[in-house]
Amino acid sequence: MKFIVSMTIGLNHFFLLLFSMLLFFSAKGQHCDCKTNLSELINTTKNNYAGFGLLTKKSKDRKYQLLVNQLIKEAPGKNRDGCFILMNRYIRFFRDPHFNLYAHASQQADCVFEPLKNRRTPVNKPERLTGIWQNLIYGNTIQIQIKNGSIVASQKKDTLWKFRAVDTMYTIYPDLGNTFHFIYTMRRNSKYLYHLELKRDTLFYRNRPYYVKLKPGINLPFREKEEQSAFKIIDEHTSYLKLSSFSFSQKSVIDSLLQQHDSSIIKRNRFIIDLCDNGGGTTAVTYGLIKYWYDKPFKYIEGYTIASDSNIASTEKMLVDYKTEMEPAELEYYTWLLGEMKRHRGELVKDTSRIFYRDSILARPAEVIIFINGGTASAAELLLLAAKKSSKVQVWGKSTYGMTDFGSFLSFSLAGGAYEADIPSEIADHTFNKRYDMVGIPPDVVIPRSAKDWVAYFLEKTKRK
Repeated sequence: MKFIVSMTIGLNHFFLLLFSMLLFFSAKGQHCDCKTNLSELINTTKNNYAGFGLLTKKSKDRKYQLLVNQLIKEAPGKNRDGCFILMNRYIRFFRDPHFNLYAHASQQADCVFEPLKNRRTPVNKPERLTGIWQNLIYGNTIQIQIKNGSIVASQKKDTLWKFRAVDTMYTIYPDLGNTFHFIYTMRRNSKYLYHLELKRDTLFYRNRPYYVKLKPGINLPFREKEEQSAFKIIDEHTSYLKLSSFSFSQKSVIDSLLQQHDSSIIKRNRFIIDLCDNGGGTTAVTYGLIKYWYDKPFKYIEGYTIASDSNIASTEKMLVDYKTEMEPAELEYYTWLLGEMKRHRGELVKDTSRIFYRDSILARPAEVIIFINGGTASAAELLLLAAKKSSKVQVWGKSTYGMTDFGSFLSFSLAGGAYEADIPSEIADHTFNKRYDMVGIPPDVVIPRSAKDWVAYFLEKTKRK
């Protein structure tokens, strides 16, 4: 009887319930539709990417349109993994390491990936993957194995291979020729998924070679985790500062080191700043270093900011949330920038305010030596370009990573939370004439691979006879 009553009551709301279900599944299906997802990424890029106009104009515009047309043609029917790979092909056109697309492994996303625990890796030729690989940027080595149908990476610690949660790869997709695609996660419980390509014996990340497979019998030494920021006196003429990161959390550490050792730095003629493997962060952390190389007024960062609605809203929020933590010059700059963006919505706003000027020039250090390598990136490269404007500075080492043409990215949720895109909102002025992304900034003096101790090598090469 209760069942009949329930059915009777339910009939009064049946069509409303059916209509709601149709709307729900229609929206959910739309989020899972690859063509719709791709169009959303393209439109978001057009409206918010600072480099869009520069990188698609003139001769490049035809290549861009050909790519977009091809991707739109391929999009219908792509599953979630296939669409992720397709959308990454769009992003790789711009050759910008700051422009990234991630997929969410969360089951709460409207269009979810297969759970990690259910994944299996169909590898027809496992010898393509298994073996020892060297990171071409940082120099460390990993071992790739197939375990229980999953591709796992382990890293060498002393003489033992220990499983490493970082770089747990799964689901391989064969492509035309010798190319294979990977969807992988950086950690077992990470909510983000990434994309790698395998071409012959090289793994590509963000369109650049990242790992190369070593021939059997070659055993390279393991590089320990990056050093922490630290200061030391080398000799009576030379001081040394290692800066491992410019993340905002390092600001107090770097400020404290400079305050504590300032007298030692300005007593010595040479000051070595080691930026090797410094992946960047924010330039606000670096301002305390300027006085040591300063020899004339200069612009730290010259460039443009896209005045999109999203960037205006983000800047407004930043000024509210971090107002008390900002340096006065930084607060003044972003207040000025917000006003300019509101006056020039949809345009690129020229940076005309960040000119650094000091009342005096330090006599010492007379020489500032900056060490760089393939792990020097982003904000560390911006510091390098600013420092190179000084006659005091000379750069030693190897070319940097190449991640400095665009920056200050905003994150956008796409396809109902299925994907997340980091889209740079600033373009450096040098980019209009010369691109460093994917190429790097070369040193003034190259340090050879045979040199294990760079400080000792520098001292030997520059000792006074």
